[in-house]
Amino acid sequence: GGAPSVADVALVGALPEWLARELLASLGTGACALALDAMEPPAPAVAANLNLNAEDQALALLKDAGLRPSRLPWPGCIALGAQAGLAASGFVERTAVLPADPAAQMVSWLAAPAADVDAMLEVGQGRATKTLLLAGANRRLGGSVLLACVDSVAFKSRLARERVRTGGLGGRATCLTLDATRLDAPDVPPELRRTFGQVFVDAPCSGTGTMRRHPEVAWSLGQGSVCGGSATLPALQLQMLSAASARVAAGGTLAYSTCSDLAAEDEDVVRAFLASDAGRGFAPLPVTEAPCATLLGPEASRILRAMTGRDGFLRTEGGRALGLDCDGHFLALMRRVR
Repeated sequence: GGAPSVADVALVGALPEWLARELLASLGTGACALALDAMEPPAPAVAANLNLNAEDQALALLKDAGLRPSRLPWPGCIALGAQAGLAASGFVERTAVLPADPAAQMVSWLAAPAADVDAMLEVGQGRATKTLLLAGANRRLGGSVLLACVDSVAFKSRLARERVRTGGLGGRATCLTLDATRLDAPDVPPELRRTFGQVFVDAPCSGTGTMRRHPEVAWSLGQGSVCGGSATLPALQLQMLSAASARVAAGGTLAYSTCSDLAAEDEDVVRAFLASDAGRGFAPLPVTEAPCATLLGPEASRILRAMTGRDGFLRTEGGRALGLDCDGHFLALMRRVR
């Protein structure tokens, strides 16, 4: 009945000892729940693409296809009782629904801009799932934000371009290939030579929050990539966050997200940024004060409050106990105050 040891967490979660130690340091007793859940993949979930359909329409489509959908507490978030027919349905290809873990959906909603924000910068776009979620949440608020989106991998930008077109954002999203650590350089593409009311940095990370889906992460991750003074991932994350912060307009919001459970990539990066020259003009903004928080029902509000730390940051691990089975994601919001 005493405190869990590193050896206990490593054994139960089938983790290397160094990673078990980092998870215990980052999550405390939450590392035990994470280890116990390690062999139980999360239930399949999708998001309604609110740029094309209302949530009720997405539910009806899924129901007619025999996928046994049910609403989850988060807006637009749908569990599938029968996932097998999803690929054959064509809904994913047409982006009528977006395969996305509930944690990724939460992060996208909470990082979405208010209705009066005219333009947003998304850094680390990937295949544009969060692009469509961000725009859909903004639409629910009554907005019609223009998005400039950046990824460092050209084939992802090409894929994203096609998905935003199919997904209802035709003339409203520009997908660019760029090394995001150069966002503060004077020679960026013309679309980025401005400031934005909302900037979202979805940083490359260890992926330790997704180990239930990807157990190989635990043993393929090098200790030096996240631990110690020369850790490569936190250095890259801080560099990206600092460069992106130069594009935040006065009074604008900067969001930083990972799918890591490790404090070294999450709180530590945010604190290092806020203490730096680039970050001194920013103040933390509790995620409970995000524009989309006003759209949440009582159950979603309860989950959000339970996942928000005293520092105002979001940590989604432990969602299963709260009624929203999800991966471990982190989100910090900051406002430019000077």
